[in-house]
Amino acid sequence: MSDGASVWVLVPETPADPGIMQTGPDGPIWGPDGALLAFYSPQDVNKGPLGAVIYHVPLVGDQAIFPTQNCWGPFGAAGQPGKPYTGPLTEIPGSHTYDHLAPRGFTAVPLAAIIAVIPR
Repeated sequence: MSDGASVWVLVPETPADPGIMQTGPDGPIWGPDGALLAFYSPQDVNKGPLGAVIYHVPLVGDQAIFPTQNCWGPFGAAGQPGKPYTGPLTEIPGSHTYDHLAPRGFTAVPLAAIIAVIPR
């Protein structure tokens, strides 16, 4: 995918009571300016029933913001150099995604570290 590419993102239903953590996948979240880093996973790699999947994480400057406790598919900060991130992120209004993820913590990983491990 190239810069400016568009994809549809599944938004899971959120509970009526935002104090109840949903048990399904977390909703989408982006950097404060709407930036994100997407990972394309074809079905032969993700082994899922839906076909190709796009996973994404927020971008803030030159940092990719991963949940500290892996919860966005197979893409987490484990094994990557990073530091705790407590800054703002953007969510779909009313989704409470940030509230669900914040207690787990976020880790800012330099984009250069991620690019270095992508197979070419």
